[in-house]
Amino acid sequence: MRGISLSGRRGVVVGITTLGLVAGGATWVVAAGSDATHPRSQAAADPRIAGQSTGGGCRMGYDTQTSTNIPPDDSTADNVPANSVTIRKVCPGAVIASWTGEVSTPGASDFIHMDIRATCTGTGGMANPCTVGQQVFASPGHTFVKNGADTFSTQSVTMAFSGLPRGIWRIDALPGGNNSANVQFRTLVVEAFNGG
Repeated sequence: MRGISLSGRRGVVVGITTLGLVAGGATWVVAAGSDATHPRSQAAADPRIAGQSTGGGCRMGYDTQTSTNIPPDDSTADNVPANSVTIRKVCPGAVIASWTGEVSTPGASDFIHMDIRATCTGTGGMANPCTVGQQVFASPGHTFVKNGADTFSTQSVTMAFSGLPRGIWRIDALPGGNNSANVQFRTLVVEAFNGG
């Protein structure tokens, strides 16, 4: 399990399967691939984005499911979410999303990758809210969950959002795969914090 916190950096959707990130003054683009080759840019970029929340939690949500989700491809942005949580974000701090689930990769070339995306679904009547339809991907972004043959194993991914404006956000855990590997019993926990 990886855990990071952020301070003022965020990713934005540039296209349906392309993710643009800005960090440390550098911009890089990540294009989703369709095989087990990791579709991350190999260009030099800020290797670490860190920060802290000075206050406690202000909102929390979770979603647990037991159905089988078989991602058809590694284009996570348009795949069926493994889990979704909607929170009314009233605080200014970071948002941490942790996904844990049973993963099955029965074939030698099977794989599961994960992105976590926030979509603004409403302003919630707040001052300076998010823009409805706005989408932001959590950092560190498209992450290997499991590659290679393994009947079942439990895997976890933790990602962070920084700078999400107040508003109503749907957080989706978006798996990528090869139309064979799948995720089953799984939970997404989302926590929003005060302070920045």
